[in-house]
Amino acid sequence: LRTPHSIAFDAQGGLLIADIGNHRIRRVDLASGKIESIAGNGQAKMPEDGKPARGRPVLGPRALAVENETLWVALREGNSIWRLELAQGTWRHAAGTLRKGFQDGPGQETLLNGPKGIALDAHGRLEIADTENHAVRELDPAAGVVRTIAGGGPKSGGFGGDGGPALAAKFDRLHGICVGPDGAIYVGDTNNHRVRRIVRSSAAE
Repeated sequence: LRTPHSIAFDAQGGLLIADIGNHRIRRVDLASGKIESIAGNGQAKMPEDGKPARGRPVLGPRALAVENETLWVALREGNSIWRLELAQGTWRHAAGTLRKGFQDGPGQETLLNGPKGIALDAHGRLEIADTENHAVRELDPAAGVVRTIAGGGPKSGGFGGDGGPALAAKFDRLHGICVGPDGAIYVGDTNNHRVRRIVRSSAAE
């Protein structure tokens, strides 16, 4: 492996690894101990929508999240979010482009900037630690749109906003993200050396 960052379990007893330095996603069969590449071939190139993942390029897979037979993948250098349909082994482009930026809207038109963490909530929404934008973004697969729910923009880094509206809060290069059993979103606010908690209003549930 080379600089692995994120891991997740699939439903078939496999450990999935974002092997970012090798531009691959690897799978360890925990029963046999065998490891194989299920996406990527070492080339630092973007995947192709609708094309097979095995033996073909993927650029900087940084974070993973599993939902049934779908593996969600954040591409750090690719500034985008993809779905890998595990049964078919094919890529589906969900959000963002290769271009860095900060823009909400329809998924494939959204601009991200170095996303480094993803997590699914109980409603199937994907929460994104959009690191270089100092923001938490949310992809709603049903609606096909991305919106900012906390922080905002590449020049917004800092610290502030505890106890107030999440969109007015300041973060500094957040990385890890997860959703608690209470529906709250927890983020690792890296350069502020804190874990922050985002509580949804009842209207946002």
